[in-house]
Amino acid sequence: RDVTGVQTCALPISRQQFQLLAGGQFQWRGEVWPGMPLDWQIEADPDHHMPGAPDLKVPRAWRTRVVLNLRDLGPVEAELRLNGTRLSASMRASANGARRLQAHASALTHRMAGAGLQLTELAVETHAVASPDPKP
Repeated sequence: RDVTGVQTCALPISRQQFQLLAGGQFQWRGEVWPGMPLDWQIEADPDHHMPGAPDLKVPRAWRTRVVLNLRDLGPVEAELRLNGTRLSASMRASANGARRLQAHASALTHRMAGAGLQLTELAVETHAVASPDPKP
């Protein structure tokens, strides 16, 4: 332990959590699995605040964006917006990846419901997506 009482190995994670709380934004680039790069951003949605507390500017909604290259789908970019238990998703993928995502849309909706989230919108577009940089 260091003088803050935080395990030394947990310092990077703690630092990121404090940065998110202080600035409302988090960005991470690295490998989620060996050979699987990921770009990930999370930010408070400045257009949505807790009802009845507009002066506090406490975020009620969050946006996250991930870019990764999946074995079965190829490069995928997803932007998710979470507002309470309501989730909207916008995804971009190659033509083959987009077809597969659309084919499994009902399964995604069902899994989100099982996690207590209501998938209110799911948009899948066919576009070229740049693979995330493999070097963080």
